[in-house]
Amino acid sequence: MDAQAAGEADADAEALGTYFCAVIEGMGAIGRVGTSRAALLQVGTASLAALPITPLGAEHLGTADGPWD
Repeated sequence: MDAQAAGEADADAEALGTYFCAVIEGMGAIGRVGTSRAALLQVGTASLAALPITPLGAEHLGTADGPWD
């Protein structure tokens, strides 16, 4: 909701919180059975790619090592 209010995510996008909770829970489950860090990163990156991110939001995505892409 904060990202939507700030213009970082499409204001019309529904259920972003539920979506991310499902992704995080799923990553936790597959991580506990030994899935590699690389595979988990791919899941995380793919889940972000599925979101309606605005250009402003895209500017804020990334890590200390650089952007997600």
